Amino acid sequence: MIRILLDSHTFFWFIHADARLSQSARNAIEAADAAVYVSAITALEIAYKFSTGKWPQAEILTRDFVAIMFALGFEPLPLSLEHARHRRDVAHAFVRTAEYHPRPGEL
Repeated sequence: MIRILLDSHTFFWFIHADARLSQSARNAIEAADAAVYVSAITALEIAYKFSTGKWPQAEILTRDFVAIMFALGFEPLPLSLEHARHRRDVAHAFVRTAEYHPRPGEL
């Protein structure tokens, strides 16, 4: 099984069939053996960028983020206080979130 963590742009490009997402990336996300995760940090980043006017095209994600994520079969990756304590920047917290969660079968 391949595990994929989508960042905000990859998630946005995937749902909008945007050409900036390569076909190989799209194929990996759509693969039957892929476990695709979307971090709570991604939701925060999208909401923040939309609310500040930096990403008006992301409006649908701010309204229906969870429904879209689950409709696509993606799994949420929560943000814990442990992740937040390593808050040098959003990118670092994003990586820490992925590192903190065990892989399937490691529980």
